[in-house]
Amino acid sequence: MSHPSRLALSIGATTGIKIFATVVATVMIGISAVGALFAFGFSFFARTTVNSTVSDGDFHLDDSGNLVPGPAPDPGFGIGDGFSVIGLGGAACATLVALFAVYFVLRVWRTGAWLDGTVLSVRGALGTKTCDLSTALVSGGTQLQRVGAGDSRTLYRVQVLHAADPRSGVRITLPLRGAGLAMLPADQLTALAEAITRGRTRTEATESAFVVAERLHDYARDPFA
Repeated sequence: MSHPSRLALSIGATTGIKIFATVVATVMIGISAVGALFAFGFSFFARTTVNSTVSDGDFHLDDSGNLVPGPAPDPGFGIGDGFSVIGLGGAACATLVALFAVYFVLRVWRTGAWLDGTVLSVRGALGTKTCDLSTALVSGGTQLQRVGAGDSRTLYRVQVLHAADPRSGVRITLPLRGAGLAMLPADQLTALAEAITRGRTRTEATESAFVVAERLHDYARDPFA
């Protein structure tokens, strides 16, 4: 179904970044799966090997290594239990790494935003939030955005648009720059400004929504933005 009034906003990752993120996440998940299986196997077989020296049947090995009749005394928390805890802990850590990789790739692929009339929608890794800009409490601000990875990762402060629905309490933050730190195109900035002011009555010169809308128009007219 087409949406003639829907305007996609350029905040998502580029195709190259999506492919790179997918490759990295796949490698992380693969390593984590192998690590989890190894850790679980280590836990199981180490415990089995240690406990196999102690019988719960009619005979058991005493401290001297002699086979004597009767069940073995309860060893309590022994070395086998220690191996089990270490192995299961390693498996849990590997699972957490795999879950993080899944979240990371979902965030890269799913992050996006669009404007449908006056309704702004921002989609993250696990859900989508919507807010009508014409009735929302609107303000501007900045936030840190990470670019790159590892030693080459750099933090940049980018302009953002904050919108809060006074009825539902939903809060949305929209960065005004894309993944490559390029300012949103002029038509998108203008559309956001017009959505904010549509149907509003200005009561004072410093009213936040109109100040933000004017700033968006300034960004749209700025060839160096």
